[in-house]
Amino acid sequence: MPSSLSHLTDLLERYEGPSALVRSVHRRQALLAQVRKALPSPLASHCVAAGLSGDRLILFADSPAWGSRLRFLAPGLITALAKAGTAARDARVRVLIPENAPRQRPRPRPTLSSANAGLLAQVAQDITDPALREAIKRLARWGG
Repeated sequence: MPSSLSHLTDLLERYEGPSALVRSVHRRQALLAQVRKALPSPLASHCVAAGLSGDRLILFADSPAWGSRLRFLAPGLITALAKAGTAARDARVRVLIPENAPRQRPRPRPTLSSANAGLLAQVAQDITDPALREAIKRLARWGG
């Protein structure tokens, strides 16, 4: 368990008011442990949270790729959890990307070499279809 979560749990256990919240946190932690136990090892560590909403199992993965694998295995996971006493009718998988995840950089605009741009311009001169000729000319202008 992350240390910040354990500190929060310790703090909440000292007060009477949020005891329901503490119990909810413990239930979610126990459910996550059950889910991870039922998943194959590479996927188990990428399932970062689990909860029940009525009879629906809600799972959180740390990336879209792991979320897809989790969706694929969800029916078998529901069966395994039912044997352990957790009843769920279906499952939903959400992706919870960490805040410190690297952002994707915008891709640079593709360019053509000057030689290729010149070849396209030459080819465009011999094309009889006006729409295609203009499209090839526009493509040739991408050259640097």
